[in-house]
Amino acid sequence: MDLINQYFKEYVIPEKKYVIALSGGVDSAVLALLVSKQTNNVRSIFVNHNQVDSNNLEKAAEAVANCLNLQHINISTDLEINASETKMREERYRVLFENISEDETLLFGHHGDDKIETFFINLLRGTRLKGLSSIPSESNNLERPLLNFSKKEIILLAQEYELPYLDDATNNDNKILRNWLRNDLVPQIKDKFDGDLNKRISRIINEINYIKTTSRDFEKYIKVAPGYIEVPITFLNKNNPTTDYLLTQISYLFGNTGLEQKDFEKIFSVIENKNNLDFASGWNISTQAGLLLFINTSNWQISNELFNSIGYFNFQKIEKDKNLNNWSIELPTNLRNKLKFNQIEPGDSILIDGIDQKVSEVFRSFGVNEVLRKVWPVLKLDDKIIWIPGIRKSDDVNSFDSHIESFIINTSIEKSCFENI
Repeated sequence: MDLINQYFKEYVIPEKKYVIALSGGVDSAVLALLVSKQTNNVRSIFVNHNQVDSNNLEKAAEAVANCLNLQHINISTDLEINASETKMREERYRVLFENISEDETLLFGHHGDDKIETFFINLLRGTRLKGLSSIPSESNNLERPLLNFSKKEIILLAQEYELPYLDDATNNDNKILRNWLRNDLVPQIKDKFDGDLNKRISRIINEINYIKTTSRDFEKYIKVAPGYIEVPITFLNKNNPTTDYLLTQISYLFGNTGLEQKDFEKIFSVIENKNNLDFASGWNISTQAGLLLFINTSNWQISNELFNSIGYFNFQKIEKDKNLNNWSIELPTNLRNKLKFNQIEPGDSILIDGIDQKVSEVFRSFGVNEVLRKVWPVLKLDDKIIWIPGIRKSDDVNSFDSHIESFIINTSIEKSCFENI
């Protein structure tokens, strides 16, 4: 017990504010104990998932908080009975982050045994390198300070301090994958193989994290903008470790903890067939000009402001420019309130060389793929398209009176390097 107490003496910074995700179980109870021994800047939150044992766990969480003199709140969710572990986890994280402030650090009671179980779950699901990193010790303002300690150490400490925790009855249900691993598979592995399984898996995770921080020169060629990621297809090869790592890292940007085999198959199906498919969390995958594109159309926000960013487009007002091209447009100031950016709608056309041409055909002739066409901003005067930034201007622009006061909208393409994200 000396090691765990000494660790928390060094870990806890008294001036920081901590919030314990108190579950009513032994792990978070011991976490609350260890932190509260070092600082008074700590409070706790219990999330009631509306399951069979939730009310009993809520009472246990309250008992722990009272025992340790913690400021404590309970928050109820409206999840249905027998909700999946995934739904409960997603709802728990959402509720907790909604109820902490920016200067507070959220603490979870995940421990070394959880790390083993998560490693095996991700291994069996085929989530590849990112998933095999298992549970991170910290992420933004979330930390897991018990990851280097075992369940056995935690229980012994709880018994020593006589903490009033409750064992969740669902922990014995082996129909739940994590419980089967905890209650059946992992004990058999420990029984058949000598040595500390936790330490062996920790070494593997450390090696993975080392590999992830080396040989990343290719990442500078990957570009990112709001709702947009592009990857040169030349970097992507089936059954290649670098490809697996690269795509798994990218998946982290849109909320995944890794990719399964079916995800890799979908990506290479798009590359081979040059089509587009819905992917994960609102993202779509497609190809264009030697690039694999990940696009989330909901992130290409159109606003009422002319000078704004939309996806990777950035629109700015500039002074007079003699070298106007398709990336800039000069417009009469008196039309300002009639102008707005939009995305194309079925039947939209633009006047070019005296002929109304379908905007979708103009995009196609410039090699813009189907998904990008949906989000590419166009400038409208009232309901008429007068400019497709970077591609064409309408003949109507030439009819504007050049002698009245005007202003210029300039377009720049702004994509960040993935290696800097």
